[in-house]
Order: sequence, then structure tokens, then C-alpha cells
Amino acid sequence: MDKLPEELLAHFIDRDDFCHPEWKLIGAMIEANRSDEQKLELWRESTLTWLDRIQKKLGPKYVIYETRHFFLVANPVDKPMRDYFSFVERMRQSLHQTLQDVVWKGGHGKHVILMFDEQEDYFRYIAPYYSDGEHPASGGVFLGGFGYRHIAIPYDKRSILETLAHEFTHNCVCHLPLPKWLNESLAMRFEVMLVNQRRFILDHEVCEKHEDYWNESTIQEFWRGESWAMAGSSFKLSYELARILLKKIEEDIRPSRASLLSFIGHAHRSDAGEEAAQKYLKVGLGDLMADFLGAGDWRPQPARWKKLEEAAKAGSNPS
Repeated sequence: MDKLPEELLAHFIDRDDFCHPEWKLIGAMIEANRSDEQKLELWRESTLTWLDRIQKKLGPKYVIYETRHFFLVANPVDKPMRDYFSFVERMRQSLHQTLQDVVWKGGHGKHVILMFDEQEDYFRYIAPYYSDGEHPASGGVFLGGFGYRHIAIPYDKRSILETLAHEFTHNCVCHLPLPKWLNESLAMRFEVMLVNQRRFILDHEVCEKHEDYWNESTIQEFWRGESWAMAGSSFKLSYELARILLKKIEEDIRPSRASLLSFIGHAHRSDAGEEAAQKYLKVGLGDLMADFLGAGDWRPQPARWKKLEEAAKAGSNPS
């Protein structure tokens, strides 16, 4: 498989026993002084070299598969691989049709999906993408680090389609500076659309948990995207609250498709999407939140976030 020039092969580095290429350096070398045809061929060979090394680490049962728009690395034993091939292509088509001009169309080759049979292999593979410390449990992840965006999944037959839909949605909006809540709520929305997953039911018990947890301090953690990284109830409640917020936008505000896509295309994490919400949805995020949580100052407060960041850097508590 190693058909690449030696100067490129030198940048295929092993970390925790898996190959993690230095894609930025590889990309710069591929793009320099070559024809478009040569660039495409080198990108393809680079991708296959990377996947071949991963496949060899995982063992002889694993296979590299190719569809029109995807490479998949998986162990086919006891898996309906043809069904998965059809699903990922339908998934891509649906997301492109739904998100239209908002969807990411960049990249130099095919989408990559890695399916790990063993949880240990999965966590060992994704470890270099994360900082040291405690992280929430992971059932699949879209990886944007190191330069080649791709999806890694610990295989679970019961949830594989939902996970693929969720992580590929992240893949499709990875070029946008989306606030965390909107990024996650879109991924959950497409799980329902693509897999016919049972819809989220907002009952009295769920409402009570949210009313007890969220306050004017914790809501800022939600808006900043920090609450997803916290262990405990914050993680689950953040997902639920993001889903509730998008549901309210779709069912209560009922924006036109063009307005909703404009909101998605312009929402920025620097203010949790507040400016875009007011411009394209004609509503403030704090007002939407108050409709669910009750009276209170629920709006995103970027000025407060800046003080918190400055205080953290200075090692002091903000006033």
C-alpha cells in the first residue's frame, strides 16, 4: 500500500499503537507544485495508506471498504455491511438535501468511518485527540483534529445507525462556528429524521429535573458549551435542553426553511447564536428558554464569559 514518496511516508506517525498522520504537513506537501490529477491521486493514496495501517493494527478480520463517498474500516463478521453501505450514502444525500448550502463541501477525498469491535481499541485510538483528565462516556465521535476529519465508533448493533447519523451531522457542519447546543441539537434532530428513532417525550419528571438544575449560573455553562464536558447529570441534561430548544424553534417559532438555514449558517459560538436568532428567527434565546424554564435571566451573556476567562487565566475568582 505504501506507494507514496518517502517524504510523505515520514509523516505517518504512530501514537498509542495507531497511525495518526501529520495531515497539515502532508497536505502542504501534496498541494505544492502538482497538477490537480496528481493531488487527487496523492490524497487518495495517503488516505489508503493511513487506513491500511489502522487495519493492520486491528487485525486480519478487519477490512477496508469503499463506497461512492465513504471509506469504512470494519470487521464484517456478524454485521450487515451492505445495509450500512446503503445507509451512509442515503444519510449523506439526505443531509446535503436538507442543509443545502449550509453543508460542508470541503475536503480532499472521501469521508472516513472507523468501526471498532473492542472498546479498548476505540478509546486507545481516540485518546490522542483529547487532553488528559476525566471525560464523559463516548459512544462515537467525530474527530476534527490532526487535519483529516473522520468518524470513530465503538460498534453496537443496537445503536450504530443513530450514532452514524449523529456523528455525520457533526461532520456536515464542521466548518461552521456553531454553538455547542445547536451543533448537538442538529445531530439529534437528524438521528430522528434518518433512523426514525422514537421522539423525545417531554414529561413532568423531565421538566422538573431541568427546573431544579438550571439557574442563572449553570445556564451560562450551557450557552458556553462547557456543560457537555462535565461529569454527572449536566451532560445528559445539556443534551435534553439543546433538543428542547431546537424543538421550540421548529414548532413554536416555525421559521421558514430559508430563515432556519440562515440561522444555522450564521449562529456563532461567541454569543451562543443570540445575534443570529434575533436576526433570522426574530426571537431572543433567553425568551425561548424562559418559555420552558420560567421567569429568569436566561439569555447568553458573552461579557460575563470574558470575565470568567480572564479570572481563570489570572487564577482568581471573578467578582
